[in-house]
Amino acid sequence: MRSATILAVLVIVAACGPNVPEFMEATIDGALWQAERVTCLYRNQELRVTGSRSTGADTRRAIRLAELRLTGPRTVTLAAGGEQGFVLDQDAIGWDTHVGYSTTETLTGTVTVTDFDLGGQQCAGTFSFVAVMVHNLYGPVTPDTLRITDGSWSAELMEY
Repeated sequence: MRSATILAVLVIVAACGPNVPEFMEATIDGALWQAERVTCLYRNQELRVTGSRSTGADTRRAIRLAELRLTGPRTVTLAAGGEQGFVLDQDAIGWDTHVGYSTTETLTGTVTVTDFDLGGQQCAGTFSFVAVMVHNLYGPVTPDTLRITDGSWSAELMEY
């Protein structure tokens, strides 16, 4: 009887929360990359989406789309002021980033928000951009530019 009550409570809780598939994937210089975790945060008409992967020696990486102003059309060009599309590589201990790539005013891309629902707490979209190395703690790394194509994400939307 007790397990039936617990099961009923779990079903109700699951039904109340958003049922949003969570994923981010992209092709980085021709190789498929998939995130293990995705966050989609919104505040003051700005959207920040981050996908990260912390396992695998060659895939310890995060992609961040930041400061996306959602005041007009849902397609955002990553150019105004630069540094809106990031690729952050991680060292052996995880989140201490040793190499970072970013869009600039001349190396740009686009983000298209295909689903943005504060009430339903869901956010999804597509992206592509070119980023140049802007941060490196350990010396020269090849390549110094990354091409991110065929990117897409879906995540629960949270206001902060």
